[in-house]
Amino acid sequence: MKFCTNKKCSQINPQPFSSFSKCKDNPDGYKYKCKSCYHQDYELNIEKNLLRQKKYRNNNKEEIIRKQKIFYKNDPRKNIFYNAKKRAKEKQLLFNITIDDIIIPQFCPYFNIPLFVGEGTFSDNSPSLDRMKPELGYTKGNIEVISNRANRIKSDGTIKEHSLIIKRMKQF
Repeated sequence: MKFCTNKKCSQINPQPFSSFSKCKDNPDGYKYKCKSCYHQDYELNIEKNLLRQKKYRNNNKEEIIRKQKIFYKNDPRKNIFYNAKKRAKEKQLLFNITIDDIIIPQFCPYFNIPLFVGEGTFSDNSPSLDRMKPELGYTKGNIEVISNRANRIKSDGTIKEHSLIIKRMKQF
């Protein structure tokens, strides 16, 4: 039998050891708080942490954006990956790629223009993840990184631009 060290514990009497989680670091081999108190404290800490994180985000928006830009600038595949994952979830598309599946070429495979990451804005030369067959979702072998322009061209391109896309599509 053992007492819970939490003063708020409703279990005033000693409890059986089965009411405590094991802990090799303590002399008796069990945690100081009963399982019930431990879980209550854990959930309370989760709420406190969420509130603290929300307060931090509200007070440090500019710093967070600056750090995100550095994070994505160092490896733009991360931004492409997380945005694709978000779109797949929203559109209920299959998603089984990893960051390593995203290969950013130096030049757009359609227009042969250089691909580069801008400073917080998208340009025609920004790398963009394309689903070659949209119905297959973001799956291995169905994605490639092309220019933002080539990816948008499907809706507003010129005949010449469409012919360049068709030429590339015929390769697949």
